[in-house]
Amino acid sequence: MKLSPIYRPELCASADPNRRNISMPYLDVERGKVVATSGHHLVVVPAIVELGDKATHLLPVDLDLARHGPKAEVEQHDRNAGVFPDWTMLIPKSKPFGPGLISIGLNAEYLLQIARALGTNHTQVVITFDPAPEQAMDPLLVTAHETTDPTTDAFGILMPLRLTDPSEHAKEDARRQVSRDLDAIEESAEQASRRAYLEAKHRAALEVAASAEVELEQMATATPTEVPRG
Repeated sequence: MKLSPIYRPELCASADPNRRNISMPYLDVERGKVVATSGHHLVVVPAIVELGDKATHLLPVDLDLARHGPKAEVEQHDRNAGVFPDWTMLIPKSKPFGPGLISIGLNAEYLLQIARALGTNHTQVVITFDPAPEQAMDPLLVTAHETTDPTTDAFGILMPLRLTDPSEHAKEDARRQVSRDLDAIEESAEQASRRAYLEAKHRAALEVAASAEVELEQMATATPTEVPRG
């Protein structure tokens, strides 16, 4: 198995000693994914499954090898942590930008900074916003708990990120490609016209030169006219 170095699914594995089956990330060979969950949140990242790979829990050494390749001989460890839950049951059927849905982009770093500023110790924040589509870019209220009163308690404000439907990106890319193609066609037509003009001009110049050459030859071979003596 190979895993991009940017992915760290182990950060979302459970730290509960009584939930050993989700205490490590799990390689789902059939789907080519590495999955980790704490029971409260879940992360799924793509992996390159190689010949001989089997569905299994992943130790830190496995993840290190997958991300950076073999560095030295590694000791074998027990990966039998029980049955990993069927994570596919948790996947929402809806997709971003689906009909009737609202997708909001958040800056995770800003959200973490607000959480720290509110003294939540990263355990919980509550995000309140108006679900009306026309309010999708309104500021989001971030509080430490759902009973916070913004008039007397601490709170934060987070501006959402402007999102663009991927299908709109595809349409815009298609429009740009058509524009580039038309420009290329127009440029090609201009070049062809310019070439035809230059070729015609060149032919005309050759014809003039040929005509002048003929006249010069005629003048050179002509018999001089005798001038009568007085």
